[in-house]
Amino acid sequence: MTGIGRVGFMQRMTNIKEQVLLSQGTYVEDSLKLNSGNKILKISDDPAAVKKINEYSGTILEAKAKSSVKSTVESLLSISETAISDIKKILDDIKTDTLSASNATANDADRESYADVLLASTENLFRLANSKVNGQFIFSGKQSDKKTIDFNPDNLFFQNQYLEGATDQGPREIYGTNSSITLDDLFNSTASPAIMSSKSAANATITSTSDIRLVIEDGNGNVFDTGNINLPAGTAMFPPALPNVVGIINASANAVGLVGNIAQENPVGFLEFNTSLITGNKSNKSAAISIGNGTTLGSALNDFKITAHKKNGESQNIQNTLAELYKAYVANDVVGIRTAMVDLDANVSRAINKQTLTGELKNRFEESRIRDEDQTDSLKLRKSSLEDIPTAEAIVNANKSKLVLDSVLRNASSLSNANIFNFLNF
Repeated sequence: MTGIGRVGFMQRMTNIKEQVLLSQGTYVEDSLKLNSGNKILKISDDPAAVKKINEYSGTILEAKAKSSVKSTVESLLSISETAISDIKKILDDIKTDTLSASNATANDADRESYADVLLASTENLFRLANSKVNGQFIFSGKQSDKKTIDFNPDNLFFQNQYLEGATDQGPREIYGTNSSITLDDLFNSTASPAIMSSKSAANATITSTSDIRLVIEDGNGNVFDTGNINLPAGTAMFPPALPNVVGIINASANAVGLVGNIAQENPVGFLEFNTSLITGNKSNKSAAISIGNGTTLGSALNDFKITAHKKNGESQNIQNTLAELYKAYVANDVVGIRTAMVDLDANVSRAINKQTLTGELKNRFEESRIRDEDQTDSLKLRKSSLEDIPTAEAIVNANKSKLVLDSVLRNASSLSNANIFNFLNF
């Protein structure tokens, strides 16, 4: 019996030892969870949750990085918007001066003064176009290391070049969306006339006696209304008879005072209206053609394959506009001043469009950034639900494991007080 007693005593000692180690480990782990607030201390606690936590962490880091980039883009676009607003303000002030300078009460000395102001305003406008942030020209698109406009301050109007040496003038992109604004419309536009072509088939003819009406603006402030232009039934709309239609239209325009032509046969054999054919035409946005049906006979536009509408020319860029205005000031050319005003108006409109576009682009990035931040917050909550333990729960668990440990230690203490007789089982 003695041997059996010793074996039983030793087994009890072993069990107590294991219980002490286990309860100590549980208490330490629960204490760590309480102190750290973490539900999971090692992968083996919940492998699936740990995998999900790692996935959430990666997505959160990516969303944070995108949000940071978009925030930077927002700031640059905000600076761009302010710069464009300042450019528009300069153009508005120049326009106000042109109105005064073209007034009959303005004299040569006044226009000389306006010329000096224009020099200063133009230099300020060019410097705004070359605005830089962190060493990058904000309006130079993908090639932001190049000046938007290179100019000589001593010869502003005749020594300047837009994006000199640039091979790609498009805007920068981030995440598939334009992230910058260029000033192409202001600095890179080419003056062009108003052109409108028919889309008549090669066998088209005027099906019945009909008429059309043209209202022509020559670009120099003159407007010519042809009234009803009669086109007889059976008139061919294709070569070699097309010149007959061209002749009828030009004769009608000349009859109301237009000098030169407005109609021609284009290279593909269709009827074309073109304001550059007008003698003395200034090709800019004020040159325009309006076409519609006449008021007495049937429609001719169906045969022309033209929709009744107005076509405008394109104004020249801001550098050329300001150069022409400066020359007009110096020469005391009131007509030249008034002519430049038309192109100036067009460039003010371009600046407004750029300002609107910049604001819309900035708002788009702001909305996208907010979505990224909302996604980050949502993922943080999900991640927290997996890895964080509520404080109340952690306290309860720690208290329970402490009670278990205390109980096991008391049992171990009572066993350690047993004497040799307990061991020998006498």
